[in-house]
Amino acid sequence: MTLLELLTSATYLMESLAAPGQWDRSTYLEAINWAITEAAKESRCTYHIASPISCAASDNRLTLVPAPLRVLGVKDTAMGKVLLTSDPLTENALNPNWRYLTGTPTAWFEEAGNLVRLNRKVVATTSFDVEVLESPSALTLDAHTVDPRIPDHLQLAVRYGAAFYLLTQAGDHQDLARAHAFLGQFRELVTGRVASKENS
Repeated sequence: MTLLELLTSATYLMESLAAPGQWDRSTYLEAINWAITEAAKESRCTYHIASPISCAASDNRLTLVPAPLRVLGVKDTAMGKVLLTSDPLTENALNPNWRYLTGTPTAWFEEAGNLVRLNRKVVATTSFDVEVLESPSALTLDAHTVDPRIPDHLQLAVRYGAAFYLLTQAGDHQDLARAHAFLGQFRELVTGRVASKENS
């Protein structure tokens, strides 16, 4: 689909609910890009980057550029070792002081944005290869078509994701009940599963 088609579809849907002109094109674009990224996350439809992102650790964090959709794995290139996947709760259970330990990391977990946290502070210059799912290319007002890796049936779902995004923003037209109904439609179209009332 083209950006114009997505904008027209989302605008038609939203203006049937709220006063015409409530959101400008840049806000619709922000909502559409959010929905495209969420569709990619839910469906895992984007390609793997051909080459892993190579980066050095700063303290016990890796900063990934560009920001990926999802981190799949981390490898210590000097040791030739693939690190285990972990999470803060697990690390706390193993050692409450893990944040202050130094040495060779054995595990990683994904933080918000483009950060990966390691379970040890790296003291030597060590390179890590990070395998990721690449994020879809963001649309701009100059772009004409959606990232071709997003299948057509997911592009049709984008207007419902955009509606959820817009209706959860603060303001006179915030409508959380209707927003979550749209989120349920969005997830059903993206995943092929009917969302329960509790999770929609």
